[in-house]
Amino acid sequence: MTTPSTRQKRPAWSVLPTSADHVPSLWQALAVLAFMIVIIAVLSEAPKNSDRTSAIHQLVDINFASESELDTLPGIGPSLAREIIKARPYSVVDELDRVKGISKKMAARLLPLVKAGQGRRAADR
Repeated sequence: MTTPSTRQKRPAWSVLPTSADHVPSLWQALAVLAFMIVIIAVLSEAPKNSDRTSAIHQLVDINFASESELDTLPGIGPSLAREIIKARPYSVVDELDRVKGISKKMAARLLPLVKAGQGRRAADR
């Protein structure tokens, strides 16, 4: 006959160790959970940021943009937008400095934000 085991019997479905030394404390578990939530929040913000940057990188066409579209450019108000429209057409973006009220420095600051499209837009046809 076999001798009874000194080990404590536990149910077959139990996955936790029997010794309390091996069970992580509640505070450690909560810290890991909080860390995971922060990482998930940071990663979920990435697509939103890329949407903002793609909207910023859309160039405003100075030959076809409306006054309100030109008004979205930094340093351009309604009156400067009207002046830009009056000085059309532009063959290159560098011609912005010929507009009354736009200095060479302001034109250089606007260069990465604008383009000078050629031809007619589909909406203008």
